Amino acid sequence: MLAFVDDATSRLLLLRFVPSESAFSYFVAVRAYLEAHGKPLAFYSDKHEVFRVLNRPGFAGGW
Repeated sequence: MLAFVDDATSRLLLLRFVPSESAFSYFVAVRAYLEAHGKPLAFYSDKHEVFRVLNRPGFAGGW
């Protein structure tokens, strides 16, 4: 489930069940959010496991 929460009020602005937490799922959810609420001042994401930089020694990156 993807959730968009107003940080100031803790109001749930968008909830979406998705098959997987992927970039495509987030793009679709952000579009729905923008259509319903307009452009926000900022987006923040959780800093846990979904969005991370793989910048380890020896990691070549790419596909």
